[in-house]
Formats: sequence, structure tokens, C-alpha cells
Amino acid sequence: MRWLVSPLLGIAASVAAWKCGDYDQTRLWSLGASLASVSGVVFGFMLTALAMIVTMPERQLTANMRKTGHHHQLLVALFRAAALHFVTLAFALSAAFLTGNPLRISVMFAIGLEVISLIETINAGHKLWLVLDVLGRPDSKS
Repeated sequence: MRWLVSPLLGIAASVAAWKCGDYDQTRLWSLGASLASVSGVVFGFMLTALAMIVTMPERQLTANMRKTGHHHQLLVALFRAAALHFVTLAFALSAAFLTGNPLRISVMFAIGLEVISLIETINAGHKLWLVLDVLGRPDSKS
């Protein structure tokens, strides 16, 4: 049931932005550019986090994570968040080439996708933090 939260919040954000906002074309282009900037930067951070996990030194912790499947779960969570940010980036950038109602649809869709992306990023970041916290402990033998 927890997997329903981020799509529902994304849909709610898109609908709220559609219904409550009376945006002119210039503001929509600006909003699309802002969304593209945010999603592009976070996409880069997510790729960096993926690279960190893939190149993590072989220790007891990483061996245990591989055995239990947690390493794969962390990679999937990071990849999902990165992919969502990339799709958001694509929709936000497409707004630069659109006008009228297609522009509004593209930006509102990008808003919803960015909400979903950020929720997934928080989820993946929490998992990554747990791993880095254990690795950073001075008394750990991992």
C-alpha cells in the first residue's frame, strides 16, 4: 500500500496546479525551466550515488548486503529515482518547444512527476544513509 503514496501525491500536485493556477505562457515556460534545472541536478546526484554504491569497497557489510538482497534493493531504489528525474527532465524540457494547452499539460505532468521523483529520492536517500552510517562508524568491522 505504501507504493501508492507517491503516485497519488504526484497526481494531487498536478491536479492542484492545473485547477488552482492561472498561468500565462511565459510563467509556464519559466516553471518548466525551473523543473528541468531541479530534476537535472538531482538526476546527476542520483547517478553519483549509484556510482558510489557500485564501487563500494568489498567489506563484510557489502557482502552481507549482497547475500540478503539489500544491495540490489538499494540499487533499484536509486535507479528508480534517477529514472524518474530523467523523465521529469524530458517533460520539463519539452515545455520549451510547446505553446498553449500542450505546454500547460507538459508542465503540469512534470510537476506531478517531480513530486513522485522527490518522494522516491527521499526513500532511496534514506536507504543510502543507513548504509553510509554503518560504513562510517569507527568501531564497525564492516
